[in-house]
Amino acid sequence: MPFNIPPPRKRARIRFLLVFCAATPLVASAKPQTAQDVQPATPSQPKLNLPAAEKSGLFAQLAKRDVTLSDDPAYNRKITLSGYSLDEVLKLHKGFKDASSGTVVVFIASDGYRATAPLKTLLNGKGVLATEIKGNNPSQKWENFKFGNRSITPAPFYLVWDGISYQNKAYPWPWGIIDIEFVSANSLYPMALPNSENNAALTGFDTFSNHCLPCHSINGDGGDLGPEFNYPKSVTEYWQESDFVAFAKNPKSYRISSAMYPKDYLTDAEFKSIWAYLRHMASRKAKPNDAK
Repeated sequence: MPFNIPPPRKRARIRFLLVFCAATPLVASAKPQTAQDVQPATPSQPKLNLPAAEKSGLFAQLAKRDVTLSDDPAYNRKITLSGYSLDEVLKLHKGFKDASSGTVVVFIASDGYRATAPLKTLLNGKGVLATEIKGNNPSQKWENFKFGNRSITPAPFYLVWDGISYQNKAYPWPWGIIDIEFVSANSLYPMALPNSENNAALTGFDTFSNHCLPCHSINGDGGDLGPEFNYPKSVTEYWQESDFVAFAKNPKSYRISSAMYPKDYLTDAEFKSIWAYLRHMASRKAKPNDAK
């Protein structure tokens, strides 16, 4: 859905970033956990219903913003859309003032599709919640496009990014958005939570959940674009830390066909925290709920 040839909307639960791989056992396997060993999820904040907010005049305080996309993934052409700054819309959410570094934003589409991203990733001034094609008749804000066997529009709200390619999987491009929800990373990824008393692992989890879990999973919690990192073998059992970090910074230097975006914007300290988290989770393995 968020890409040129949209993948099927296949998961009811949210799956969510990085793509590594590597060589040399470092941590012994541990006895698998069960779901009962995992901390309970924390409740989400109330949803912001976008059509209702717009109809009520809540968006009247926001300036309209245009964005030109050189290759839009919905219409497959250069197009100029008009809408509202994502940063400003997120600030209208009742949970924004209490949001933390672990807050994750869930975009809920009218057909039930859910796209997720860390709040801190989204607040870069480049996101636009488009409501129409620029210059179209107000009575027909959108044009239809083909989605599988259907002909649809991105209405009512379509999340696009100014100057960021839709191929960058760190940024979601969902359309048909009706609700925005704030949740904690803990509630999204209960099977990936480290021991609450291990400060190094907690710091690593914060970094990992923001930059890696959209594509990778831990004990089945996370994304499925990249490999699972903990079950049945932790990535720390067959990769060395130096290769792990080097691959993440420049994937094509290891695999020429790698589809992973370079994570060269992460600091060495952040990579060390991720590695500390992964080593910790190697002793907290749990069979994914959907594993056969």
